[in-house]
Amino acid sequence: MKITVIQKFLMLILSVGCGTVLAASTPAKVGEKKAAAKQLDLEYIADLEGWRERVEQSLRRDNGWLTLAGRFVMKEGVNTFGTGADNDIVFPAQLNGVGPARLGSIVVNGKDKSVTLKLADGTTWTADGK
Repeated sequence: MKITVIQKFLMLILSVGCGTVLAASTPAKVGEKKAAAKQLDLEYIADLEGWRERVEQSLRRDNGWLTLAGRFVMKEGVNTFGTGADNDIVFPAQLNGVGPARLGSIVVNGKDKSVTLKLADGTTWTADGK
């Protein structure tokens, strides 16, 4: 049986291809791939831990969700607040005596898309010591 030039070429390609496949799966190459995969896993874990830290810091900020003490739906117009039972927004009984029964009001203006805080007469408020 005579082998043609095309058959020799195909055999050469197949043998080189098989050698490449065999070389790609040698123990050294497998070890390199495992090391690269482990490095990717470590990078992923570091990224995930960084993200978790950023989210926790965001939640614990002064205006984060963990500092939310209550959620009250406000109506258009004046919304009074304090510990007194006659307020629109009544603070918990644990705060009785901390200040006057009416601390002030929040005015919601839907037309102007504004919210205004008005202090009750005789009250003084500070923020960050100022």
